[in-house]
Amino acid sequence: MPRSSTKKTPAKKRMVSPNVSKKTHLCDDENACSPSGMLGLPGSFMYDFVTKICVTLFIILLVYLLLFLGSSIRNSLKSYGVIGEYAQKERVISLEAVGVAEVLPNIAETTMGLRSEAPTVAQAQEKNTRIANLLVKKLTEKGIAKDDIKTEQYAVYPVYDYTRDEGRILRGYEASQRVRIKIRDLEKTKHILALAGDVGVDSVGEISFTVDDTAAYVEQARDRALQNMAKKITHIQNSLGVRVQHVASYKEFEYGQNVYEQFGARRVYLDDSDAIGGSDAEAVEPGTSTVELKIMATFAIQ
Repeated sequence: MPRSSTKKTPAKKRMVSPNVSKKTHLCDDENACSPSGMLGLPGSFMYDFVTKICVTLFIILLVYLLLFLGSSIRNSLKSYGVIGEYAQKERVISLEAVGVAEVLPNIAETTMGLRSEAPTVAQAQEKNTRIANLLVKKLTEKGIAKDDIKTEQYAVYPVYDYTRDEGRILRGYEASQRVRIKIRDLEKTKHILALAGDVGVDSVGEISFTVDDTAAYVEQARDRALQNMAKKITHIQNSLGVRVQHVASYKEFEYGQNVYEQFGARRVYLDDSDAIGGSDAEAVEPGTSTVELKIMATFAIQ
C-alpha cells in the first residue's frame, strides 16, 4: 500500500503539465488571443480603424462648434449693423437742437506791403531791406513778438518804360515783400497801423480778427444745445405721453460762422487819412461773432 500511494503523486503532475503546455502553445500568437484575432483580423488594423473613427468624430464636432460660433457672431453683428443706430426704429424718436455761443476775438492780423525801386537789383534789395528792418524794429518796440512777424512774399523783377520810338526800355528793378503781423493785444491795433506811414510802408492789407482757441466757445455752444434738447424731451414726454429711456445715437457738428476764418475784415489804404498816419489813427473794433453747434440725437422711448 505505501508504494502505490507514492506512485499516484507523480501521475497528477503529469496530468497538469500537458494542460499548461497546451494553453501556452495556443496563446503564443498575440493576435490569436485578441478580439480581432478571434475575428480573423490583425490587431494593428483594428487599432487604426478605431483611431480614425475617433479623429473623424472629433473633426465633425469641431466643425459644428465653429459653425455655431460663426452663426452667433453673425447674428450679433447683424443686430448692430450700423453703429450708433437703434435696432428697433419703430420705438425711437429723433430730435435736433442748436446752441449758440458769442465769440469775442482776441487776435488781429494784418499785412503790410513793402516796395522799393532802384537802378540795380542790389540797390533795390538794400532799400527794401532797410524799410523792412525799420518796420520790424518799430513793431517790436510796440510789443509785437518776432515770432508774430512773418515775411510771406518776396520778389525782385525788372521795371520797364515803354516809348513809341524805342519800345521797351529798362528803367531799373523793383524789390517787394509782404509782411504778416499778428497782434495779440487788440488795444495796440490802431498804433500798429499808424506805423505804416512812419516807416514808408507801401500798402496795408485787410485786418482780420480771430481767436487762438475756440474749444471753450464750442463747449459753451454744446452746453446750450443740450439744454435746448432737454427742454424738447420734457415737452414731448408731457405732450405725447411717452417716456425716454436712453440715447440710441448722437451726432453734432458746427455750422454757420466758421470761427477759424475772418470774423470781420477791413482793407486799409495809405490814402485813407482817417485810418493811417500819426497817433490819431482810427480805432478798429473787432466786433463779435458766433459759434453755432447743432446736435442730433435718437432716443429709445417707451
